[in-house]
Amino acid sequence: MVAGVNQAMPQPAGVELASQVGLQSRYFFLSPTEADGHEVRTLYGGFEQCLPDYRISRASFPHHCLEVIVGGRGAVEAGGRWQTIEKGSLFLYRPGGAWRMRGTGTEGLRKYFVVFDAEGTWARWVGRLAGEPFQFEPLWELVALLEALEREAGHPSAQRQSICDHLLMAILGKLRSQEPRPPTPNPSSWRTYQEAARFIEENYRRLRGLADIAAGVGVDASYLCRLFQRYSGMTPHRYLTRLRMQYAMTLLTREGLNVTAVAEMLGFKNPFHFSRVFKKVHRLPPSAFFRTGPDAGEARPAPPPCADTGRALLPAPSRAGLGGTD
Repeated sequence: MVAGVNQAMPQPAGVELASQVGLQSRYFFLSPTEADGHEVRTLYGGFEQCLPDYRISRASFPHHCLEVIVGGRGAVEAGGRWQTIEKGSLFLYRPGGAWRMRGTGTEGLRKYFVVFDAEGTWARWVGRLAGEPFQFEPLWELVALLEALEREAGHPSAQRQSICDHLLMAILGKLRSQEPRPPTPNPSSWRTYQEAARFIEENYRRLRGLADIAAGVGVDASYLCRLFQRYSGMTPHRYLTRLRMQYAMTLLTREGLNVTAVAEMLGFKNPFHFSRVFKKVHRLPPSAFFRTGPDAGEARPAPPPCADTGRALLPAPSRAGLGGTD
């Protein structure tokens, strides 16, 4: 039994998992049948915290698979060509294809993966994209669906397989709706945007608004707004607010802090202002995510801020933005 495997779903015979992963890795396994009638059938998957020396090589693989990189750096080879993968990279492969993946950084790759069977139009579409890493915007939406899929796979209900299959179709549908493509060469404006977005990711707990971001990156605030609208479809302040509210969600659901404490930690003048901002982002008040008294019942489940570590995910470029130049 592999550490992190749901004990209600033992690892099936013949399923080979990577050995160069840490204890934070976790897996789920399902048992679909053709009688389910779905063109997409979820088999197994999970999250892997890979060790720095992670290596995997498959001469052939009998299923489709989606890999979503949420941290670290590595490379994948398909069709005889190595390509870089890092936080924000997605990769699909299809049955019968040979491929290799390895970590190239010191911290190790962190990634979600889902192994599945597909038929009809889904199989043809996955086959068309297989072999080329690509980006999707916004990645946090995809991660939230992957987290939901993992949670549903752990619920021993008669509808578990059907729910997981539909969640996987939603994930693939999101990819299909945007027809993701490999990133194009980066203009200087794209590099500035990347620097600014990563600055927000690393400092969102202390940043308070656009002026702080612009000063930290060393660019004009209005120019920074144009870059974010161009490459992510949102303002820098909106991106900062999302990260802060995702962190607030973590404090409420994982740390058990109350609204007043979280508001104070994030620098809000009062909990009422914090609650308004939180509800605008999450569509529910913060009180919905923790116990307010002995009769309040169980806390509602909520997706973690950005998957595995609470870190933010760099918003991927919009499809219109990458082709431009300054």
